[in-house]
Amino acid sequence: MKKIVLLMLLLGVVVYGSTGEEIAKKSDCLHCHAMDKRSIAPAFLGIARHNIRLNPKDPRSKMIHVIKYGSHGEYRHYKSKTMPPHPNLSDKEINTLVSWILDSYKDYMAHNQ
Repeated sequence: MKKIVLLMLLLGVVVYGSTGEEIAKKSDCLHCHAMDKRSIAPAFLGIARHNIRLNPKDPRSKMIHVIKYGSHGEYRHYKSKTMPPHPNLSDKEINTLVSWILDSYKDYMAHNQ
């Protein structure tokens, strides 16, 4: 019984203690996105910059919506690309992922000005 309780606690730490980077790795984010390089999808830093410019007071809402429900043609260089929805990610995971992307952009800007 003690082993089962310990295992459940450890699994809780893994699921609920995930960082944005871990969530990006375990989901399919990194198949299309990179932190600072464009590939078949915009770089995370570009996504953060784009959403901060569009809505400086609340860049998170659009990002959350796109991750959860998907989008098509949101970015100039990716007009023909579709971002698939990610219903398998919980709201907490999506919020953690968005925080990681925005915080990474802020860190990048702080060190590259």
